[in-house]
Amino acid sequence: MNWSWQQEGFDAAPRAMSAPQGLLLFRAWGGAASKMGSPTRPGVCLSTQRPSTRTEAERLFSAWEWGNSCIWLTEFRTAPGTTLHVGHVDAGQVLDLRLISLRKGVQVFVENPAHAKLFEMGTTRLVDDLGGRYVAAGSRATH
Repeated sequence: MNWSWQQEGFDAAPRAMSAPQGLLLFRAWGGAASKMGSPTRPGVCLSTQRPSTRTEAERLFSAWEWGNSCIWLTEFRTAPGTTLHVGHVDAGQVLDLRLISLRKGVQVFVENPAHAKLFEMGTTRLVDDLGGRYVAAGSRATH
């Protein structure tokens, strides 16, 4: 592992495992966050959890601090045997009690996802439970 789990938003060192056949992963994205993550990063953050609203995505993934406004949700199928780094999301520095969840989101980090490890199955728009309000995301280093 030549990347920092802290800089990728984990609350502790993730465990490495191999993807089983047919595993589905989800990525909430928007704003400064793209569907496949930044090409300058060592990989991309996804999850086994499927949020249905923008607020639910924030509660699970604490994404707004990273510049991710959580507008879209893309479903990916992983190639069997792909190394996954799995752990809980760092709740971050946001202290808005309305956005804190008692359960931490599960994060799955995939290194270099563009190299035939993830196959896009489709993208949908997350339910906008914010009334169309803009999210000024990005108090941490945006990537």
